[in-house]
Amino acid sequence: MNPKITRSAWIALLLSAGCSHQGGSGQAPQAHPTATIALANQTGFPLPAGATVIAARSFSQTVSAGQAGRSPLTAGSAGTYAGQEVIARTPDSFSTAAAWLRGQAANPPAGIGYNAAAASKTGNVQKMMNRDGLDYGVFQDRNGDKRRVILVIVMDPAAAKQKLGFALDMAARYRALPAALRGPLDAQVKDRTGFSIEEALAPESPTGIALSAIDQFAEKDQRAVILVDARRQ
Repeated sequence: MNPKITRSAWIALLLSAGCSHQGGSGQAPQAHPTATIALANQTGFPLPAGATVIAARSFSQTVSAGQAGRSPLTAGSAGTYAGQEVIARTPDSFSTAAAWLRGQAANPPAGIGYNAAAASKTGNVQKMMNRDGLDYGVFQDRNGDKRRVILVIVMDPAAAKQKLGFALDMAARYRALPAALRGPLDAQVKDRTGFSIEEALAPESPTGIALSAIDQFAEKDQRAVILVDARRQ
């Protein structure tokens, strides 16, 4: 199904809640520090053929017990996850990139297994993400390091920005709302779209991680592949 809330509807809802406009455009959620590491894929997880690494940086995210249910990174355990994030671009279509991801899930690299249970935790959200130009898979180390998790996200930046851009535009004003007003708004949005604004912006969620990288893709005719290789500390 298609979301029913348009950008104008979002603005009307926020204005009706008494939220005043704040200067500047909304910013993507910050999921981690942006310390640069070698511009290469050092995760050991392959990228699609023809993909080019455009950013590589350290990753650190603390996921609380309350956030664990919406974060596939946790694999069932809250805590601080640290490692690296690799952002690559590919000329493949989104459907081809998503098919590549499904192929990795069916036949993971040696020593790595696909964690279907982690994806099933947010299954409804994942279906909504597919519609919005996003897909992801969760993989785990099979060589004895059960604390290591690899989150692989594929994204069509143009489609994601078109369909989820309202979340970025509304981020600053949404955060300024008192919790008492954010709750009912989140509930209404989740009822119509499958996930709330809070879930869409949460830096520990696949949407939050993807949206934090969206500004790396100014060109429309390219897709993104994001690898987050993190280990629970």
